[in-house]
Formats: sequence, structure tokens, C-alpha cells
Amino acid sequence: MQRSTFCPRPRSAILLRFDHTYAFVYIMAMKKMKEFTTGNAADLPQQSEMVCVYFSQPDCGVCSALRPRVEALLNEYPGVDGWFVDLAQHPEAAGHYTVFTIPAVILFVQGKETVRFARHFSIDQLEEKISRYYELLQPAKP
Repeated sequence: MQRSTFCPRPRSAILLRFDHTYAFVYIMAMKKMKEFTTGNAADLPQQSEMVCVYFSQPDCGVCSALRPRVEALLNEYPGVDGWFVDLAQHPEAAGHYTVFTIPAVILFVQGKETVRFARHFSIDQLEEKISRYYELLQPAKP
């Protein structure tokens, strides 16, 4: 006979029952990236102290699979504004930021481009760079 250990259920979980087994499904409120629809793409870096811009197109399978992972990563950093730019609707943004391949992620810190990833990159690489600059911008603890 198997013994089960007690595991308190977090408030953000729902208990589901499947054929005499139970599973917790965690629900996390995701911070969605704001979608760039109108305006000048050059104004995106000045929106906040740290801005992460994700460039994609609707027919890119890798882009659509990577976007929720980038949004989940940005959820861990409340001071970083996330923007999504659809290059099919806004090709001028690709020209302005010299994006030649997708998916592409550009991190702006205090209005300046500091990190750029395109095509082949991992979420871990992106998280390492975001956390580095995020910690630098946090006020020193007394």
C-alpha cells in the first residue's frame, strides 16, 4: 500500500479528478504583452525604464510557441514592460529596428538597446540577461 504525503493546496490551484486519481492544475495570472497597433515604433523604448519588444509574424510556428514562454518570463519581472509587434501589420518596425529574422526579442534599458536575440535563442539566455539588468536597476537596500 502506498502512503501519500500531505501537500497543502495553493490558492491558485484547482483540484481535478480523473479516474480515481487527482491532479492539481495551477492557474497563473499572466501579464500579457501589450500589442503595438498604432503610433510610431520608435517610441516603444521610451515607454518605461525597461522594455522588452517581441517581434513576430502570424505564419511563424516557432514565434507562436515562444510567445507564451516570453510572457511567462516577463510575468516574473513586474518592472519590465512587454510589447508584441506583428511584422506583417507593421513592416516599418522591422526596418526601424533592423530585424531581419524572427522571432526576435530586443531589450531596452533606459531607452537604449542592450540585448538582442533573434532566431535561435533559449528562454534561459533571455532570463539571464533580463535578470542581470533588472537587478542593476533596483534601488540599493539599506
